[in-house]
Amino acid sequence: TLDRTFASRRASVARPLADVAPADGDDRVYTLRTAGQVFERVRTMLAEARKIALIDAFPRALDVIGAAAHEAVARGITVAIKAYAPVEPHGRMTVFVEPDETIGKHWPGEWLNVVVDGAEYLLAFLSTDLATVHQAVWSGSPYLSWVYHSALAMEMSMTGVEAYARGVPRGDPLHKLVARGRTLTSRDTPGYAALIDRFTKRRGSR
Repeated sequence: TLDRTFASRRASVARPLADVAPADGDDRVYTLRTAGQVFERVRTMLAEARKIALIDAFPRALDVIGAAAHEAVARGITVAIKAYAPVEPHGRMTVFVEPDETIGKHWPGEWLNVVVDGAEYLLAFLSTDLATVHQAVWSGSPYLSWVYHSALAMEMSMTGVEAYARGVPRGDPLHKLVARGRTLTSRDTPGYAALIDRFTKRRGSR
């Protein structure tokens, strides 16, 4: 019958999918719809951190999760923050302040990106007033989390190098190295242009 044929075909598709599914853990990427979900998830991540947390956040978003970051530090967790305004570090907290003071002017909103223990990450882009989520995802995928952990750690290191380069004579090779690195994240990259265009239009439509 038709029902038996459909069931047979469904089973034949499910078998190979089961073979490639992870034996344990959850590699799925989940969408977060509200600002409340975003901030609650970040607080939970920081509360459950076992070793290290990396945070890349615009000032308003950082203010919201600041207490949770300080509580993590108080528990002995290493917390590193990439900030876009001066932040007073506490305990085992390291702060890298973005040297480009104008970067926030190029974004129609606030981002909040966090990775904990290289094991789970959250990426969120919210409206400037933090009331609306433009896009936000969370995942406990070890592979995706470690890739983002590594990328954010290197971004923080680059921020530190750029800050140091400000005090080095202009002819120093360090300036050329920094400039070469920043060409890789140029604002004329197609994806960046599309992103800004999309969310600027969305903001203007409200």
